[in-house]
Amino acid sequence: MADSSIRTIRIGDKEFALDEWSHWPLYTTVEGAANFNVSLRGFSYIVGQTVPKTGTVAQRIALISDTNQATRARINRDEAYICFAMTYETFALEGSNNSAYTTPPLDEESAAPMLSGTNLRMMQMQLMLELFLGANINKPMASAPLSWYGQSAGAFVTGSGDAVTIANGAATAINMNYGTAGELSANNQRRWILPVEINSDTPMYSLLSSPAGILNVDQNWRMRQYLDGLKRRPVIA
Repeated sequence: MADSSIRTIRIGDKEFALDEWSHWPLYTTVEGAANFNVSLRGFSYIVGQTVPKTGTVAQRIALISDTNQATRARINRDEAYICFAMTYETFALEGSNNSAYTTPPLDEESAAPMLSGTNLRMMQMQLMLELFLGANINKPMASAPLSWYGQSAGAFVTGSGDAVTIANGAATAINMNYGTAGELSANNQRRWILPVEINSDTPMYSLLSSPAGILNVDQNWRMRQYLDGLKRRPVIA
């Protein structure tokens, strides 16, 4: 049977291609307070609306660095998306108090925007990250504890290690640390065996949740989540 799909539309002297697929990461941001219950929907807002947050974190208006959604909580009506993977990166909104020492150099301290490795591991253990489509249907390949997701976005950070002594004796640790979920490279991004197709005008959102809160985390945090895949959008030919 011949393919009868409409591929292009001509309006005046312009031609629009309807099925241009491009590599296009979708991203969204949520924020939370230390040791606070978490139930935050990502991809649920657009630039100019409020960023989802929990606890004592100040409410703020979303910028283009927070999300590139064209329509809140759904794929735009003239677009579609095929998702192959989901990843994230974390930022601290305040310094850490997690230290084995009471005076500088505070061997486990992380200054914002560095989230400490200890805090990230506690979040990985206690948080769930899920992707929902349509009538609140969660996708099994994207419904797991945060530790299941490899982190491919972020920045390599090393401490100076220049502290010679501390109040308790000789310094034995780097002064600052930075939590990452494995090697920050595309090789660490877990690809799904079956990609997820999100059709035009389909409701969708991510859910980061932990009903019992995230215990033993002492930094307010920001998480940017990414869907990695192909986006179809109309273009002028």
